Order: sequence, then C-alpha cells, then structure tokens
Amino acid sequence: MKHLRYNIKAALKPSAKNIISVLSLALGLTLILVLFGNLMFEKSYDNFHKNGDRLYNVNCWYITNESTGYGDKVPDIVIPTLKQEIPEIELATYFRYKYNQYKVNDNQFNLTGILADTSFFDIYSFEVISGNPREDLKDINTVYLSETTAANIFGDVDPLGKIIVRDSTRTYTVKGIFKDMPENTAIGQLDFIESVFQYGKRDNWYGGDRNIGTVLLKEGITKQQADEKIELVVNSKYDPVEAAAKNASLKYKLSLVKDKHESDIGVNVMILILTFMTILLGAVSALNYSLISISSLSSRLKEFAVHKCNGATRSRIFRMVVAQTTIQTIFALGLSAIAILAFRDYIEMFLAPIDIIFTPSNILNCTYVVLFVIIASAIIPGRIFSNISVMSLFLNSKNSHKAWKKIMLFFQFFLAITLIIQAAMTYLQYDFMLNKDVGYNYENLIRTTERFKDADDLTKYKDELMRLDFVEDVAFSNSFIMDGMSGIGVEEDDAVLFYATNLLASENYFETHGMKFVDGEPYRDGASITDIVVNERFVELMNWNKDESAIGKTVNINYG
Repeated sequence: MKHLRYNIKAALKPSAKNIISVLSLALGLTLILVLFGNLMFEKSYDNFHKNGDRLYNVNCWYITNESTGYGDKVPDIVIPTLKQEIPEIELATYFRYKYNQYKVNDNQFNLTGILADTSFFDIYSFEVISGNPREDLKDINTVYLSETTAANIFGDVDPLGKIIVRDSTRTYTVKGIFKDMPENTAIGQLDFIESVFQYGKRDNWYGGDRNIGTVLLKEGITKQQADEKIELVVNSKYDPVEAAAKNASLKYKLSLVKDKHESDIGVNVMILILTFMTILLGAVSALNYSLISISSLSSRLKEFAVHKCNGATRSRIFRMVVAQTTIQTIFALGLSAIAILAFRDYIEMFLAPIDIIFTPSNILNCTYVVLFVIIASAIIPGRIFSNISVMSLFLNSKNSHKAWKKIMLFFQFFLAITLIIQAAMTYLQYDFMLNKDVGYNYENLIRTTERFKDADDLTKYKDELMRLDFVEDVAFSNSFIMDGMSGIGVEEDDAVLFYATNLLASENYFETHGMKFVDGEPYRDGASITDIVVNERFVELMNWNKDESAIGKTVNINYG
C-alpha cells in the first residue's frame, strides 16, 4: 500500500513533465479508441446471429464464353428448390428490398423494407416484439412494422390490427412489430416487412425477380459439402436447352452472412486504413511518452539512485516505472472519455454512433489496446531507469543515453510523418468526393419520391409544385441520379461490352440539373423512346473515335 501511495503521488505530481505526459497520452488514446472502436464495429457486422457459423448467403455466377457475371441475388425458384432437394439445409429464406409509400389518414410515409417469406425471423436473429411471422407472412395483405416506424406512424396507439394504404390502392393490416434492426447488420435498417408471396414465383433459373437467399446448414455440414450438393441440384433442375441456347452455365455457391459486409471492397479498404492508423497512433503515442520520460532522466537521477541505495532491485525500479505509467494512463483515459463525450456530435458526423462503438464487447477489446500502450510506453524508460547505477549519483554522471534517444526520435519522426501523410491523403480524398465536378449542379435541388396513377396525376402534381413561390422548375425521373439507378447491358454481336447505369427522365431534366452538353442537345417533347443521351465515359467505353461526333450512332441495349 505504501508503494502504491508513493507511485500515485509521483505519477500525479503537478510537474510540467507529468502534465505533458498525461495530456499527450490523453490525446493519443482519444484518437486510438475512436478509431479502434470503429474498427471493431465494422468487423462486428452480423456476428450477433445465434447460428452465425452455419448461416450462408447463396450467390450466383452466370458464365458464358464471353463473360462471367456475379451477383448476390438469385431467381425466385432457387431457394425453395434447394430447401426441398437438399436435406443438409435446415432452414432457408429469401427476401428482396422494397421502397413503399404508405398512407394513414392524410399522412404519407416513404419507407424502406423488404418482402420476405415466413422463415425470415427463424433464420436471422432479429427480435419480434409481437406477431407470429410464420403464419402472418403467408398473407399477402399483412405488414410488419419496426418499433420506431410504428411509433412514428401511430404514436402511442396500439398499431396491431390497424389498416394502412400502400400506393393509394392496396390495404394492409399491421399484424406484427419487430425490434429496430441493429446498426451492425448488412441487411440495413428496415421500416417494414411484407410477404414476398404477393408477386408469385417464377420457375426461371436465369431471370425474373431476384432475391437475397439465405440458408442455415445443419450441424456438422461444411460449406464444401453444401456447395457440391447445390451444384448437383442446379445441374439437374435448370433447363439445359435454355442453357445451350445462351451458351451459358450457372454456378451457385455459399458465403457466410457475417462475412458479407467486410467482403465489400470499400469496407475492406476502410478496415485496412483504420487498422493502419490505429497501430500508427499507438506507436507514436508510446514513443512520445517514452521520450518525455527519458528527457526527465537528469531530474530523476537522484530519486532512482536513492531507491537503489535503500535496496531497491532493478525489477522493483522497473515495476515502479510501469506502475506510474499505468496510473498516468488511467488518468489520461478519463480525460479521453471526457473528450469523446464532449466532441461526440463531431465524431458521429463521420463515424459510427458512440454508444454503438463502445459496446461492452468493444470496451473489452479496447482494454487490450490500452494495455499495449502502457507496456509500449513503459518498457524503454523502465529499462533505462532500472539500469541507473548508484555511482552515477556521486559521479554526477552526464550520461544522456544519446543512442536510445536518436533511435527513438528517428522512429517517432518517421511514424509521425507517415501519420501526417495518411491524414493528408484522407483529407484530399474527402475533398475530391465533396468538391469534384460531378457533371451537374446539385445546389438548391430537392428530391422527393412519389408514385402516380397516370400522366394526368403527374401533371397535376407538377402544377401544384409550380404554384409554390420558391419552386423554379420540376423535373421527373424514375430514379435519383446519385443512387438507385438500374443497370443495363450494352451489347455488340450478342456479347456484353460493359454494364452501364441509366434512368428515364423528363425533357427538362437536363436544365434543372444544369447539365452541360459537349455535343448535341437535350431531347425534347416528342422524342422517340429509342433516343438516348450518353456521357463522355460511355463514348470512351464504346471505343468510338473521339474526333467524330457520337450523334446519330446506335447502340444495342439489353434491359434484362
């Protein structure tokens, strides 16, 4: 206890060295914990499913002589057939995303959800608050709402049994409520779930509506065994005549659900960057603390020499340094917590919510990082201080350990410069994404999502908007220019050259978005449905002569 009191007093003594040490540690730990917490969050996606090691998505490869296409969605027929034909599959489910407009009284809600079958909640570990999805989702006029969505629509009123209208035509009964989806699921935040059976099922292995398919393998069944069985079933079930006509073949293979998020190339790069910067910050913080400690050697020479005179061994001196480093780190950790809470809003602007980052399991993992910082910070000063000889006190030694300092300073400068370069690259990337000319003017644009019965309904909607003083013009498209655009195949001689995104838009779309034309002009009313407008990248991919006008050229587009 006496030694503990001494170490606390020495570690928290209000000297310039201690203040600088604690503040430098606090700054380093703040950045390390935030980055490491986000790293753990990104790697935790879908790890909460109770049968996660047996839960697989079904992916599809469509292979021809000319190209190979990959997708994480499969046609309607695939999942029910696999469940029926392969006994190694314990459960199977499929779903597709849907964006719906619901209306309750005069209030309209634009919601994101899925169409799912009755096994969805049996496979995924999402909590159902009320309802029986195994039975309810058989009914195509049933809807389940998330807890938050139900509260937003109905307030404090019990939503069960309430009627909501979709697209102004179909009525649905709320038969269940599910708990809001966790932040760390690749499925995303869902507002509603409807029955997938409302659109029927197409017996087509090559096309039609496509779904995300998931299977739960039985205990002891490996992915390789299941892949082999799936290949046998697919080869025996899909139409070989159709395959021969298309000169194509199909491959279906499994991938772990919990690996889906991390397998995304963007997420993967982000994880590598977070890992690199966390390690770099940990090393810089430890070196910085060590150098501050070593710089105090001349002032602490008498202190440690006296301890040696009183019988302190090298190991005792080393433990003293580690104990004082630990105390200062704990104190710095408290300052870090205050800083994280104080700058919470700014952190959450770019990273995950703080309460999601620092879950109990992530806090446990963060303790290992803190232990690493303590050990890395204390080991070099501890070794130097424990090797101080008693004679150095009486000889007034000027030993400054220049070799140690030079080596550590070199690594500190090297790591610090690397960190600065990484931060500069990150800033430039964000600046590029935010300020790059995207080819249209997005300022003062407001996006809405609406559905119309017919052209007259659309015209009426536009007229109502144009009566507003602050509205200059109104344009329509079937999707938003920055996301949601559907993909098309651009073909030549029945071979796909490349895939492009596209949208259908009204004639004034180009003016409202401020798009610039380098050749030709926007299409107007009365334009043929086969008239298209392409960008410069499209011309490049078509390998057209840049010195010649692309106006009047034809392309073969396959909308699938």
